[in-house]
Amino acid sequence: MVTRPVGGEFIDIATSGGIVVARHRLLADGLGATVRDAGYVIALDAAAMAAANTGRPHRRKDRIPPGPEARAAAAELRQRLAASDSAVIETPTTTTDYTVIDLSVYERAAQQRTPK
Repeated sequence: MVTRPVGGEFIDIATSGGIVVARHRLLADGLGATVRDAGYVIALDAAAMAAANTGRPHRRKDRIPPGPEARAAAAELRQRLAASDSAVIETPTTTTDYTVIDLSVYERAAQQRTPK
């Protein structure tokens, strides 16, 4: 429960049994200021640390360098990009026998959802 006696300069925060667990001094009405109590931050930090798991910490996250397959794929991509920079735009630099993303599927779905 939060209570403020009429004309009082404090507000009290109490349990349902009436035990006051916090008391805050009020500022003048209309100031638009926020009063912060560092004690709550300290108490919250202490409670969080007390509740923290004291078990084994997370394993160290090592940064793993790319392997030979990744390096070969990157080199091939660089070659394709270099070839496409020097090629005529209308001439494809590579041919594929599969579709990476078929946008016609999305177009058909959108046409079915669009009111006519």
